[in-house]
Amino acid sequence: MADIFVSYKRDDRERVRPLVDALQGQGWSVWWDTRIETGEAWDQTIETELAAARCVVVVWSQNSVGSHWVRTEAHEGLERNCLVPVSIDGTKPPLAFKLIQAGDLSAWGGDPMDPILAHVCAGVARLLREPQVPMEQLTTPDALFTRGCEAMGEGGDIEATSERAIACFNRAIELDPEYAPAYRGRAEAHFVQQYLGLAVADFTKCLALDPADLVALTGRAQAHESAQRNDLALADYSAALELQPDADFVYAQRGIIYKAQGDYARAIADFDKAIASRPEFADLYLHRAGAYEKRNEPGDLARAIEDLRAALYFDPNSLDAKKELWRLTKSQS
Repeated sequence: MADIFVSYKRDDRERVRPLVDALQGQGWSVWWDTRIETGEAWDQTIETELAAARCVVVVWSQNSVGSHWVRTEAHEGLERNCLVPVSIDGTKPPLAFKLIQAGDLSAWGGDPMDPILAHVCAGVARLLREPQVPMEQLTTPDALFTRGCEAMGEGGDIEATSERAIACFNRAIELDPEYAPAYRGRAEAHFVQQYLGLAVADFTKCLALDPADLVALTGRAQAHESAQRNDLALADYSAALELQPDADFVYAQRGIIYKAQGDYARAIADFDKAIASRPEFADLYLHRAGAYEKRNEPGDLARAIEDLRAALYFDPNSLDAKKELWRLTKSQS
């Protein structure tokens, strides 16, 4: 797990790269989503890395201010008091984040020794130097929630880290029984432990307190899905899309269930929407290719082959895409 999580819009990748290099040059470990490995579930990977990071650097730009993902990641940093915002083109942060002054890197040329970068690094250093006090000395639900998230992000024994996290969330709930994030955090810990009934109960409590919590709603959907209650999972994913119509990862997850149920038309429609928003994710093309093949309407085989080629374009090392492409092209000949 990395010290710093960098949130940005993919369109800005090459402009963000010098910032990542400069932060790493300070001796800090940095995670940004170019490091997602083949086969990993991107939303789960991002959530894990985000929860583990002690500092969230959000890169605002004309591209990123409209991004649901960037806003969600920025909100997490704000909620945990570990947000360091920067602007790479002079764009102002959205209204919800304007209380924290964003560093202006619009005139920065990439030189790590440039004074323009110094105050950004100072803000990061302040967060990373903060000593960790014992849980017993934490007196606010926010602090306990943050500590619980940090425990969830630790490596090693999953059972032990989950129990440490649950202890923090329990204490936060004792201090404030109406503190919704603690129920969500405890639900996620239960989900990791595969106590699915407990996870669903805590996600439900969180949603009773905060019906607009998209993370809790999709988390409950995933718990239902793991328990093979797909109808309930579909209902939650659909409700999540009513809250956030451009939530591409929700379309992807719902599409996977539709495909498993044999509802290929709906699966393809959901994969279409996910790909339109996140065209660089190879696994989406793999899933849609499988749905096209199973539907088997005129032209679907060609569409499946086209999708597998797209998957290999974005992930040339995908063994699944290579095997499926070989199999389908052989059947076509």
